[in-house]
Amino acid sequence: MNRRTPCPMPHTSSTDAAQWKALKRTDRAVLIHLSRLQSASGGESCTAGLPGISAGAGVSQRQAQISANRLIEAGYLRRVGYDLGNPMRALRGTIYEVLIPADVSEDNPFSDVQGAIEYLLGNQVRSSARMERIEMAQERATGQISELVAGQRRLQSVLEEAIKVVGAQNTCPVVR
Repeated sequence: MNRRTPCPMPHTSSTDAAQWKALKRTDRAVLIHLSRLQSASGGESCTAGLPGISAGAGVSQRQAQISANRLIEAGYLRRVGYDLGNPMRALRGTIYEVLIPADVSEDNPFSDVQGAIEYLLGNQVRSSARMERIEMAQERATGQISELVAGQRRLQSVLEEAIKVVGAQNTCPVVR
C-alpha cells in the first residue's frame, strides 16, 4: 500500500485543520480508533468489524457504519477489502487503511512538542469546563432536592397540626 496517498488529515494545514474540526464527533472517534488499531498492528492497514469499531469508538454499530462511510467519502479512510474467512469470528471484518501522509507539514502542530502540548491542554481545558458545568448542575439539583424535602417536612407538620385540631373539635362528651 502506498502510504503517501494524498488526503486531508488533521492539522497538516490550516485548511485541513478546518476540515478535521468540521468532522462530526462520531467520525473523529471512529477514525481515531481505527488509527490506533492500525498502529497497534504495525502494518499499513487494520481489520475491524462493526462490533469492535463501535465498542472502541463508543458509538452504536449503525453509527460506526455511517461514520466509516463518511470517512471513506472524505478521504480519511480507505476500504481495502474484507476478511470474512478468519476461523475466529471476532477477528473477521473489513480491512481499512487510515490515510496519513508520510511527510509532516510545517503547519502541523504535532511537529513540535510545544504544539502537541498546546493541543492537549486545549482539550483538557474544554474537558474541565464541561466538568464545572456538570458540577454546577449537580449543586443546583442538590439544592432543589433539599428545598423539596424541607417543603415536604413543613407540609407534614401542618397536616399533623390540622389532624390534632380536627380531632379535638370532633370529641363528643360522653353522655351518662
